[in-house]
Amino acid sequence: MPPRKKRRQPSQKAPLLFHQQPLEGPKHSCASTQLPITHTRQVPSKPIDHSTITSWVSPDFDTAAGSLFPAYQKHQNRARHSSRKPTTSKFPHLTFESPQSSSSE
Repeated sequence: MPPRKKRRQPSQKAPLLFHQQPLEGPKHSCASTQLPITHTRQVPSKPIDHSTITSWVSPDFDTAAGSLFPAYQKHQNRARHSSRKPTTSKFPHLTFESPQSSSSE
């Protein structure tokens, strides 16, 4: 006979305590409400120059389409010239009309 399956014990861990509430409020109705943190630390920051932030980075690879691996190019060409015939939809195309506004009446 195979051994019996062990029963799962209910978790003995304490619930997680968060320092801040979710931005959109509690996700579940059973969630406890907590007061916001009042002891925050202010840290000075430096302005970032976005024009020079990546000036030290030099890419190792050419991003042009001709630099792809030959096997990958062959696969792309085969996919472009697929022998499948174009499929037509079984269902009619949906057309949407804008609703008439009631303020014009």
